Amino acid sequence: MTTRARHRSAGFTLIEVVIVMAILIILAAAAIPNVMGGFRDQPIMMATNATIDVFTFARVRAVNDFRAYGVRVAPDEGEGGLISVHAGTGPACSTVGWGVPVRTLDFGASREFGALAGDGPDVRIVQLTPARDVFQVCFTPDGRTLDMQTMKPVAPEQFTDYAAGDLIVSISAHHDEAPVGMLHHVIVPYSGSPRWTFGEDHAHPEGGEGGS
Repeated sequence: MTTRARHRSAGFTLIEVVIVMAILIILAAAAIPNVMGGFRDQPIMMATNATIDVFTFARVRAVNDFRAYGVRVAPDEGEGGLISVHAGTGPACSTVGWGVPVRTLDFGASREFGALAGDGPDVRIVQLTPARDVFQVCFTPDGRTLDMQTMKPVAPEQFTDYAAGDLIVSISAHHDEAPVGMLHHVIVPYSGSPRWTFGEDHAHPEGGEGGS
């Protein structure tokens, strides 16, 4: 091999470097919207997971402690809504006291979900299904969810895609008092673990579901 041939094979030509740089720029430009979307959706995802955790905590405690636990959901309390867990003194839902809670999720605490600090979006409870100003549910030691008002499974509203026994807590991100992004809906079933889905219409959610 000659000296000239060895020099040619030792590196890249200018046009090869330009092509590689152009490809990297295109890939970076395609990734930016996904990254920005991830930052934008982080507050509501953290709030959704925190909401699921509160209901799961009540359900697990009811089963493990063999006593009823109540969960009170109040969309109009605090800045963006308040969810509190209250312990019963026995297995019957009637033993649940609504005084000092054993756990609270305050949507109005700007740093509750980490990414809500500063001028980013805040997250609020915007809808309960069935519609009610304040909803109280009871988790029994056998893992069931009952409406504290009727002591029966949550009755479904008409014209929704949700099943009998489902309580739906719909939350939304807001920026400068205007809603942004899609609604998230935490589904608390009659029997089973809470889960979530998303969509603009709380009665007919679109897209897909998330796990518990």
